[in-house]
Amino acid sequence: MQDDRQLIDQQSLLEHLLELESTRATGVLTIGDQDYVSHFRIADGAITAADWQVDGDFFLAQVVSSELVQERVLKKAVRRSKSRDQHLAQSISQEGGPLPGQFRDLMRSVIQEELHRLASEEDVWWQFSTEGEEVAFDPNLLALNMFLTIQLLVVEIAGRREDDAFLERLFPEPGDVLVPNESCRRYFDGATEHFEDERAVVVLIDGERDVGEIVAEAGLPEFRCLQLLHRFKLDGEVRSLNAAELVQVATTFKAKGRFDKCLRLYLQAEALGGESFDLDLTIGGIYETIGQQDEAYDRYVGFADRCLNSGDRKAAQEALQRALALRPSNIELRERHLEILDPVADRDRYVRETRTFLGLTKSAQDHARSERALRSLIVVGHAEADDIRTFITLLIRERGAREAFNDLRALALELLGDDRFGDARGVLEAAAELRPGHAEVLDGLARVYQHEGESERAVDALDGLIRALHNEDLSETERDTRIRAAQARLLESAPRHPVGLTFAAREALAKGDRDVAAGHLRTLASVHREAPDVPRLTAVLRKLHALVPDDTDVLAELGDCHFAAGRLERGAEAKRKAAERLGGDTATARQAEVVYRDVLDRMPFDVDALEGLAGLHLRSGDRNAHRRSRMRLAATLFALGRARDAGDVYAEIAEADASDAECVRHAAMCYARVRNAADIGDALKKLVERLLERGDRGLADALVRAAGRPDDLVALVDRHRAPAAAAAPTVAPTPPAPAASPAPTPAAAPAPTRPAKPASPPAAPKAPPAAAAPASTPKPTVATPEPAPAAAASDAADPIAAAKAKLAQLTGKKVEKRAPTPAADPAADAIAAGGLKSDFEKEKKTTAIPAGLKASIAKLRGLR
Repeated sequence: MQDDRQLIDQQSLLEHLLELESTRATGVLTIGDQDYVSHFRIADGAITAADWQVDGDFFLAQVVSSELVQERVLKKAVRRSKSRDQHLAQSISQEGGPLPGQFRDLMRSVIQEELHRLASEEDVWWQFSTEGEEVAFDPNLLALNMFLTIQLLVVEIAGRREDDAFLERLFPEPGDVLVPNESCRRYFDGATEHFEDERAVVVLIDGERDVGEIVAEAGLPEFRCLQLLHRFKLDGEVRSLNAAELVQVATTFKAKGRFDKCLRLYLQAEALGGESFDLDLTIGGIYETIGQQDEAYDRYVGFADRCLNSGDRKAAQEALQRALALRPSNIELRERHLEILDPVADRDRYVRETRTFLGLTKSAQDHARSERALRSLIVVGHAEADDIRTFITLLIRERGAREAFNDLRALALELLGDDRFGDARGVLEAAAELRPGHAEVLDGLARVYQHEGESERAVDALDGLIRALHNEDLSETERDTRIRAAQARLLESAPRHPVGLTFAAREALAKGDRDVAAGHLRTLASVHREAPDVPRLTAVLRKLHALVPDDTDVLAELGDCHFAAGRLERGAEAKRKAAERLGGDTATARQAEVVYRDVLDRMPFDVDALEGLAGLHLRSGDRNAHRRSRMRLAATLFALGRARDAGDVYAEIAEADASDAECVRHAAMCYARVRNAADIGDALKKLVERLLERGDRGLADALVRAAGRPDDLVALVDRHRAPAAAAAPTVAPTPPAPAASPAPTPAAAPAPTRPAKPASPPAAPKAPPAAAAPASTPKPTVATPEPAPAAAASDAADPIAAAKAKLAQLTGKKVEKRAPTPAADPAADAIAAGGLKSDFEKEKKTTAIPAGLKASIAKLRGLR
């Protein structure tokens, strides 16, 4: 070990000590000079024992020289220690002397002095070993449970040499606010001559002063004060306040008017709390109080930006209002504030802010922003006549007469769409001045005048509309239709004019006569249907459905309108509701089926429609139709990637009739795609139980393997395997009768099979296809030779071989028998054992998804 000794100077010693502290090394540190060698035990980044290789009781000598213990107490303690064979520190405490904590402080100082002396000497060598000869450390130090943090030693040594490179790395932050723990009481309860410096610092640690304030008020040298604070923190006698505590203390200083201190605490809490504290408004308010308006403004605006990004419009609005109070003439800031105000819920404030914004833009001659402000006033219905004239003037000046007219026309249509006829009037009249003979403007004016009861003006507008339509570039049919409509509106007796019907329906609703209003809306719907005008027809049907929600014809037609507009989901939802109501009555069940099939013609992968159709067939008692619907539902679910749900549906069908080999095969294929056995429902368990009850243990075992061999199903199969192995089968099971109709593959419904051609005259006639076989056809019984005992024993021992044999019997396929081998993938092995993989691949190849439905499939998968 002598060869491992290294010469070391003070800088290297400090670096090595910090390395031992950071790595939490455990071992013995040996430091020697020309006089003698010192040993220190290192554990968890601290010195826990020491030995100086000196003659006599070193601990006793230190106690005597420190004068911690009276002479008579020390003598009694020494006698007690020798007579009872216990440590001197313990004996001194039992004789009424100082507590072990004070002796630990004493020995800590001794170790610090020794290491500082060695660091100051030349030709000092050191070594650190995690194994080797045992060192007999001072037993009194061991009894004191010494724990001297290495970092404190580095602070002590570096501080005496004023080595700032180490001090800056270790001392606490000057802004930390400290609070004492109960353990600090010992500095006040102990002897007064030993802890003067500690008391001078601890008395200032009150949870309100930070490190800088404590250093300034302690009356000690700065380094000494920092050294004590560092030691207190490492020993766990003081701690720094967390973010929540800093906010609480800052609030106290705010109430006292100490805004400088309050601001420092809030900023420190913000830095510690990160995103968990929203202190921007509070800090901005303090900045504003102390006169730092620029800092306050930046805080408010930055907080508003973060709130808008997170969707908190209310908090952003408050922050922008505070910023506007500081800079009321900032046009950009007011525009941002207007953008987040709700013109409906906060209408009055929106109008006031818009007026203020309009005044600023006029003063700045910002015509573009003035135009937007005037448009906002018109849209919310608070524009005066002068505002409309100014808006039109600005519009023409900035964009020209042509674009101004188009803008006014679009604005008027928007207002008319919201039934705001009064606001639309001024805009339409201004547009009519720019283009006096425009048909659409005249039509809008006629609607406005008719709504406001100005019959003469309405007649003039409609008369001008008829003349304008003759000059419009329209097809002959469209022109005639619109002219006839305008003429009908001129006649009060015209019962089928849209405006008249709309007005009549609104009046009936206002009077509370819902039946009359519904009659007008039905007539209006027929008008739009004949036009055809799908958007207006859709709007009328919505209103009509609100009046007569039980009318299935209205609901079904509303679904057709949604389909025509490309809103497939809404159309399917409306038609499904109509079918559900029709299906509740036996008399209208056929109509419900037609509606369901119409939905499926447009959206073949609509799972809800397929379920509704299956339920309809179930209620009607048509078992074959119900089976076909459920099979198509399962295939659709599989095509949408919902293998578990498809397997459950196939399993439910097979659970009702366990001889349905096709559903059993499809269920196995679906469950084989579900890798997580916990995702497979109770339907599989029911199917396995049915198969076990009728003796199909091999097929049951294959399904269990396809499901990933869950424990409950494995136990279920094992319970049936032992008695089954003992009994040899005597009669082969009867194969199932041909299915009433071909089952769809898991991907999509199959194409109908073509009937077989008649055979030649001499030959016997062929059997009719499976689709034509009646449901009541008896199942033929096919006798098979009794298997040999050895084969029976082999099948019982090998469930995969049994599953192959059973599936060969059910499906009519020849399956080659092979010796069982362990399967790396239980699901794939189960499919291969039953001969199912090739069937699935064949069916998968025949599955084709229409190109026009890819978007619907993608959308449905996204909603899954």
